Amino acid sequence: SVETPVASVATPAPVVEPAVEETVTLIEFLDQYLAQCGDLKKASITVYNNVRRRFSEFYGESKTLVSITEFDADNFRRYLKTRTYADATVARRCGVAKTVAKAAVRHRLIAANPFEHLPTTVNGNPKKRRMISRDDIDRVLAACPSAEWRLLVVLGRYAGMRVPSEPLSLRWCDIDWTNQKIHFRQPKNEHHNGKETRTIPLFPELVR
Repeated sequence: SVETPVASVATPAPVVEPAVEETVTLIEFLDQYLAQCGDLKKASITVYNNVRRRFSEFYGESKTLVSITEFDADNFRRYLKTRTYADATVARRCGVAKTVAKAAVRHRLIAANPFEHLPTTVNGNPKKRRMISRDDIDRVLAACPSAEWRLLVVLGRYAGMRVPSEPLSLRWCDIDWTNQKIHFRQPKNEHHNGKETRTIPLFPELVR
């Protein structure tokens, strides 16, 4: 009789957890991260430095990355809320913490991101929404100390620009007098393909 060969079953490879660095502190890594992020905008650097101060206040300078738990992350969020930050500000600060920890995971300094579960969606506050009438804007313009201030107010109210980043990036060549249009850059959206710039009509309110 011919024996039927028994198919060999491959032994699954053992799961190897990423190596972790036990001694790198949260503050040390955040400083290294900021030093390597040369493309961050000035406003973003300000936010990151604010988060660095909050980390230092809550965790201390010697808190290691690997020792931070999800419970610690929850408590950090609660700590931010005790500083009477708006919900949107708390969400942004938690978003920075999540981004920094995600980079630490990529560099195999920690096995998992303890801030991953924190809510970071920024929602508008409907209580702060208000239609600013032309009469109100005219009173603001009348109180402006200079032409530069009046221009900033007009560009924000009638051109819908983000102040100060978008007006401060304007150049004379961005004004298309022939076609009565303004082409301007959007620093906040430049990392989104196709949204780096925007074109708007040269409204009469902008040239009066």
